[in-house]
Formats: sequence, structure tokens, C-alpha cells
Amino acid sequence: MANVIEGGSAAFDYLLYGERDRGFANYLDQMRDEAVRHLGSTAQQFVMKTKESVERFYGSDAMRLARAAVRKVASLYEIDEIYELSNIGQLQHAPPKMLPYVMAEPELREMYHQQRVEGYGDDYIDYQPGVVGEGHTDYENVVDGIFMQCKDDEEACVSTSYLHLDEDQLLDHDQQMGIMLVTWEQVRIALSKGKEDPTSRFNATLG
Repeated sequence: MANVIEGGSAAFDYLLYGERDRGFANYLDQMRDEAVRHLGSTAQQFVMKTKESVERFYGSDAMRLARAAVRKVASLYEIDEIYELSNIGQLQHAPPKMLPYVMAEPELREMYHQQRVEGYGDDYIDYQPGVVGEGHTDYENVVDGIFMQCKDDEEACVSTSYLHLDEDQLLDHDQQMGIMLVTWEQVRIALSKGKEDPTSRFNATLG
């Protein structure tokens, strides 16, 4: 089956060449600035306009969609299983079985209820609207039996939940740790940056 990625020339360029390396880009900027000092005013204006055009391109909606296209391509052959998601591209194109556990991260879930993230659109169904953390089945499935810091922040304790789930719905220890230590950590990193929505298939910005 053919997979079609829609996008303009920006998406095409991004797929071919990828994102600019920041260190190399900074080096080129320094070289350009040094050269500009030796140019006349007309040439300087031309160089500055060119710089502004490049910056608009890399910060444009087209570029945002291009990143989404690249991440979609990278996810095409991911399996629909429960496993750790280690970058924002994997989060944005998480397989169906991972959606409930991504959306169980408390900070993200609060933002979802505030309509500040897309929450995977129609791909995700919230069976417990308004419930965050304790009492939320998907959250408790992740933390059940795991040593965690107690609410009083003084010592560790074991999270114990009485889940009414079939045996094949319960997460094993490796799955729990992968979600808690990797997937949720990547969610929190994305939210702390305040830019890309980790639950948007189209790389929307956070609200």
C-alpha cells in the first residue's frame, strides 16, 4: 500500500536535507556577519533580507508541517505494541496501544482537560473524563506495584491499585518502567519547552 505525505516545497526540502544543524548554522551566521561588515549598504540590505527569508522559512507553518511529515515517515513501520517512546516524533505518532498510557501522564492529562493539547484527536477516547492520577485506570496500570515518592516527599512507598482488568490488559514491569522513565519523561520535556504538542499528529503548537 502506498503512503502519501502531503506538503509543499518546504516539506520536500526537509525530507531531503533534514533540519539544519544548529552549530553549523551558527558558524555560517558568524561567517556571514563578518563578510557583511566589508560590504556596501545596498549589499548589506540584500544579505539581511535573505537572512530574514531563511529564518521565516525555518519558523514557518510549512516547516512545522514538514517536521510532521518526516516524523510520520519514520513511524510508518512501527508496530502496534506497548513500548517506550523516546522522542517527540514517536510520541506524536504513537501506536494505538500506547495512546492511553501517553495520555495518562498527569501534567499532560491536565492540559488535555484544559484543551491545550490535541490529545491525538479522534484517535484517543477518554473513558474517564476529568480524572487525573489516582483513580485513573490507565495511570494506575502504569504505577501499580512501583516504588514511588510518597506525597509527603519524605520517603518512598509502593503504589498499590486494585485494578479490575483482565490479565492480558495488565502491564508487565518492563512496560511500566519504559512508560514511566522514558515515555512520560519525554512528554514532560516536550511540555517544558512549550512549543510542539507531543500529542499532535500534525505537529501543532502547544496551547
